[in-house]
Amino acid sequence: MILPAKNIGIIDVHNCLGDASYDLGTLCKSTNINHWSKWKPINYNGTTIDEVILKGRNYGINLTQSNEITVLINRIDSSGTYTYNKPTGGSASPFRLGDFRNYDHNAPLPAHPMSNKMINNGGTAVTGLAGITSIGTTTAIGYNDIYPAGLKRGIYMKNSKGEIAWCTDKIEWSKINNINNWKGDVTAYDFYTNVSKTINGIHTGNASDLFYAVTSTNDNPNPYTLTLTGDKPAGSEKYFFSLNCKKVQGTTNRVHYNVTISSIGDVYRGGTANNIAIQIHKTAESTSQMVASATIASSYTIGAETSYSWEGNITVNVASTAGLRCFLYADGQIQARTGILQEQ
Repeated sequence: MILPAKNIGIIDVHNCLGDASYDLGTLCKSTNINHWSKWKPINYNGTTIDEVILKGRNYGINLTQSNEITVLINRIDSSGTYTYNKPTGGSASPFRLGDFRNYDHNAPLPAHPMSNKMINNGGTAVTGLAGITSIGTTTAIGYNDIYPAGLKRGIYMKNSKGEIAWCTDKIEWSKINNINNWKGDVTAYDFYTNVSKTINGIHTGNASDLFYAVTSTNDNPNPYTLTLTGDKPAGSEKYFFSLNCKKVQGTTNRVHYNVTISSIGDVYRGGTANNIAIQIHKTAESTSQMVASATIASSYTIGAETSYSWEGNITVNVASTAGLRCFLYADGQIQARTGILQEQ
C-alpha cells in the first residue's frame, strides 16, 4: 500500500500502519513503519520535507559502517546493521503528518544478507557472494540510494573454534586456513566494501577503506548461520583417478600399472584430462630420484557417469626395485600415488 502524495489524514496513516493509535506523535514513532520507504517521518527540524531533504539525510537510514572490518563486526553485534533516525518531537524534531506523503508500506529490503543455508564446502568448492539488491523507486529505497557506487560484496566468518576468515566476491574453501575446522555451524556477516581480499590473502588496512553492513531485518538476519558439511558440491569436480601398481612377479625391472579415470557420482561432471602420465620414484617424494616414467595419454575426455582404464607395464632400469613408489600425474599435478610397490 502506498499513501497518496497529498490530502492524507491521520485515519489514512492509522489504517496503513495498522497501529492502534490515532495520535500523530505515536504514529510518527510507530514500530510498524517500514524503514525502507523513502517517504516516512525522519529527524529533521523543518516544517516540511521534500525529496532533496530526504536524500540529504539518507532517507533517515544510518548504515552501520567503519574503516576497519573488525570494528564493523563489533558494531553490527552491538547495534545491528543500521539505525532509523526517527523524529523525537518538539521544535528541534517535529512530528509532521506530511512525512507520510508517498509512504510505501511494502517497500522491500534494499540489500539482503545471503541468509541461513547449508553449503557443501569440500574439494574445490567455491561459494559466490550473492548480491541480492533492489533498485530504488520513487517511493522505495534501493541499494543505489544509500550505498556508495562500486562496492564489492564481502563476508566475515567465525567458526566454532573462534577462527576468523573473511574475503570479498567469492569464498574459495580449499584455500581457507585450517580447512578441517570449517565444518558445522559458522556465524557469517555480510558487508559491502571498496577492499579486495581473497580468503587466504593478507589485508593491510588504511584510512581509505570502507566497510558497510548489508541491511537486515528479523526475517533476513545479519549475522546468520552457514552450516558447512565438508562434502563436495554436486558437479563441482570433473573426474577422479585411481592408481594400482605392482612389481611384476619373477622379474627384476618391470612394474605393472592400472590407471582408471572416473566421473561416476553426483560430485563429478566429466571433462578433459591432459598429460596423463606415471612416474616411478625411489623415494616417497615426487621431486627426486625418478627412475622411470610413461605417458598414458596426452589428453582424454570422459563424459558424465563413465569410467575408463589403461593397463600396461613400465621397465625400470635400476639395480634394485626395493622401495619403488608410483605417482600419477594429470593436469600438471599429482592425482594419485601408491605406497612401496609389492609383487603381483
